[in-house]
Amino acid sequence: MAAASAVAMGTMCLPASAQLVPLEIEGPMTASAATTPESGTITAMGQVIFYDENTVFATPTSDKTQTRRTNANGVLTNRPLTATQWLRGENFEGRNRPGFLNGTVIVTGYWDPALNGGAGGVYAEEIFSDIAENVILGVITANQCTNPTCTGPDDFIQGNGTTPFVENKDQRLPAEPILDGGLFELNLTGANLVGTTFGGEGYYSDAPVHPRSAPAERALVYWDFQLGDFRPDLLLRPNQPEISVLRIRCNVGDRLEVRGWVHQPINSNLSPAVGTIRATMSFPDRPDVVVTNGTPTLAEATVPRYGIYRLRGDVPACADDVKVEWIVNGLTIASADASVDRLRGNDPEE
Repeated sequence: MAAASAVAMGTMCLPASAQLVPLEIEGPMTASAATTPESGTITAMGQVIFYDENTVFATPTSDKTQTRRTNANGVLTNRPLTATQWLRGENFEGRNRPGFLNGTVIVTGYWDPALNGGAGGVYAEEIFSDIAENVILGVITANQCTNPTCTGPDDFIQGNGTTPFVENKDQRLPAEPILDGGLFELNLTGANLVGTTFGGEGYYSDAPVHPRSAPAERALVYWDFQLGDFRPDLLLRPNQPEISVLRIRCNVGDRLEVRGWVHQPINSNLSPAVGTIRATMSFPDRPDVVVTNGTPTLAEATVPRYGIYRLRGDVPACADDVKVEWIVNGLTIASADASVDRLRGNDPEE
């Protein structure tokens, strides 16, 4: 925000009947206080932020509704974590503070003049966190993968000769499957990844967590890990066509744009440069919006079964999610569901 704008807002007086004012706050969460299991306040950069049972709690890979808590006997139930359990419950592996404390939060909500006994306060519609945006890019210099997802008891991937990566097992921020450069899932059992480029994101542990059988090293506990190369030799589903989604952008009354990759069965001689891409957005109160165009093109000559696609089309409305299909000879040979405004990995054209 420009200094002049900040001053102008600082000197502006809100009338007694002031409306709710949208806001966003991003910074470390230093405190969390509960009034009930589902309501209370958090503090970020000195800002006291109110939340309640209507607040959404989310991370890049989960949200509170997807979690499950245990009962007094330690048995898993069908009930989600409470807000208190989400915010300052069990420590994440290798972290010294409970829950998300001292982690970065992004709060979207509004200033409500009626909160806090009429004194006004910040209300959170959503509290989002990935704990810390710690990112390492480089080359894999060692690894041990004993199962397809490289999540065995002492499995790891080492980056740039030093830092080990281990997957986040916490249900609040679980690691997604490791993907190749086309965003396709892999079977890493016994794979030698040395020399492969990569990008990993998570938090760097405060305490040793690797190897898990006898922790001696701190590690980057990742929720996202992608190889920089196309790896048809490691695909989890090499003998079936697949489609992935890198990005979906949608502007209401304007344009939908979808980008990603496809691959044909690796053991075939089929070209990926066939068919069209179809994107469908469904709504509860209006007809589906369907856009079909964007024939895939060959991604690289060295990987003849991989293709890249880009779909664009004018749309009257935007949904939260899009179904993306690869259509060949009138049949859907692969499909994927993804959220709008989703950006993963390296954009192939930017």
